[in-house]
Amino acid sequence: MYVVIIRRNTMSFSFEGKRILVTGAGRGLGRAIVESFVKSGGSVFALDIKQELLDDVTKSFPTVVTAVIDLSKWDEVKEIVQKLGPMDHLVNNAGVFIYEPILEATESAVDKVLSVNFKAVLNMCQIFAKNVIQNEIKGATIVNVSSLAGQRPYPVGTQHSGTIYSCSKAAVDMLTKNLAVEFAQYDIRVNGIAPGPMITGLMDNLPPDVRQGLKTSAIKARQLVPGVAELDDVAFIALYLSSPVAKFITGSINVVDGGVGTA
Repeated sequence: MYVVIIRRNTMSFSFEGKRILVTGAGRGLGRAIVESFVKSGGSVFALDIKQELLDDVTKSFPTVVTAVIDLSKWDEVKEIVQKLGPMDHLVNNAGVFIYEPILEATESAVDKVLSVNFKAVLNMCQIFAKNVIQNEIKGATIVNVSSLAGQRPYPVGTQHSGTIYSCSKAAVDMLTKNLAVEFAQYDIRVNGIAPGPMITGLMDNLPPDVRQGLKTSAIKARQLVPGVAELDDVAFIALYLSSPVAKFITGSINVVDGGVGTA
């Protein structure tokens, strides 16, 4: 049973008795999403490729069940996720960045980005939906984390290109809309979140000019709300879209960008 508590300037949800699966859950936005569901009473299952990140998650949230997983391994993912059992909610958050100059982009880079950012999302959605159907779960939801970069070209520095990443996220947006149509008959709502600039752990691994490009004056000039999104701002949207409060929302891509996309 879901409980929604509305107070002045706040809204909180209860996911008591619900099972939530989150990918890319070890740090940044994924960890913030895990924390949001835990605090809302949900039973959370966290997937990440790095054991040390998952160990840190369980240190902070002992009730979370974790599993190390390489999302690019199609069959291995099916085996691991099936063992976790059926879920009520899925949040596909995992993603990779490879910013090679477009004229120098390699096949391996393209394959890696598409394998994790698109192919793995499809695989996870397929596994999740089959379990929902087989177990006759009602009110199931999928939230796919995309990016503003999937909706418009994104400047990321003079020596690098965000084209492959942007294309992978555009594919996720269209997958989200198509699955909303495909899965409606099974009472599964499918929505997306497209964040603009955020400060996450992933940015630490990017080249300096890419980090600067993600915060360029060109982007800032189009923002209607100054600054960058807090992780909690985006995590709350995942919580909201998974709740019955959003029962009439499916097939939507929810942009959280401070108004960049409208300016």
